[in-house]
Amino acid sequence: MPPARSIVAALVLVAVVAAILWTGVFDDLSVEALRTRIESYGTLAPLVFIGFVVAGLFVPGPELLLIGLGGAIFGAVEGFLYGWIAAFIGTTVTFLLVRQAVGPFVHRDDRVRFRRLRAIDERLTQRGFATVLVLRIILCMAPPLTWALGATRVRWRDYLLGTAVGVTPGIGLGAYLGDAITGAGSWAALLTPQILLPAAVVVVGIVLGTIVTRRVLGGHAAR
Repeated sequence: MPPARSIVAALVLVAVVAAILWTGVFDDLSVEALRTRIESYGTLAPLVFIGFVVAGLFVPGPELLLIGLGGAIFGAVEGFLYGWIAAFIGTTVTFLLVRQAVGPFVHRDDRVRFRRLRAIDERLTQRGFATVLVLRIILCMAPPLTWALGATRVRWRDYLLGTAVGVTPGIGLGAYLGDAITGAGSWAALLTPQILLPAAVVVVGIVLGTIVTRRVLGGHAAR
């Protein structure tokens, strides 16, 4: 019989994901709609924005779009700060729930059907901080990465530090671009090195993230 805490964690995780999907909070992903909704809360807008980002980290959703939206609403500095806080909270809570829900089963030696996680699991037990750091720099806040890490034996300290540092570049770029694009004022103003270079970095990061997801967290790890 599964441990009681595993059952509770699984039920909480399912309930949170179901609530997010049922409320349709991300049904309208247009920038203007999201911006209007967040700004309508006035002085509570930062807390609402943090809540939106945290919710987005439980399901595959518009994480980078929300970070960029934070830059557009609050400016690059505050947008980065709120986005980083939300990312750290969301990835930590999700990681905790996944580890409590499936950890006892994944970590048993006789569960050979989880062979796809073995290669990355072994690396995480030996070089946890460095591995989490690299994965976070490339994949940033990607929910599938958080779920996968929750099913490994990575140490809490390595996960928290690797995540805290690793998501920083992506969130910083997202907030900066959101602020810069909003303040551009015209299409011509968008075609400047200050915007094109960070945008190129984001595109490269997405491509690298796709490759890493498929080869490290997918079939490559199963070999």
